[in-house]
Amino acid sequence: MSALTDLDLSHEVELVVSFHDCDPMGVVWHGNYFRFFEVAREA
Repeated sequence: MSALTDLDLSHEVELVVSFHDCDPMGVVWHGNYFRFFEVAREA
């Protein structure tokens, strides 16, 4: 079981957040997180 704990299961995806994904203060609206999760899952 220790072999499974030694794995590095991290992943990074860089993407550009579009203007229409943000609120007037420039913060990404939380409802868009799931679309970003899907992009990372497919990468």
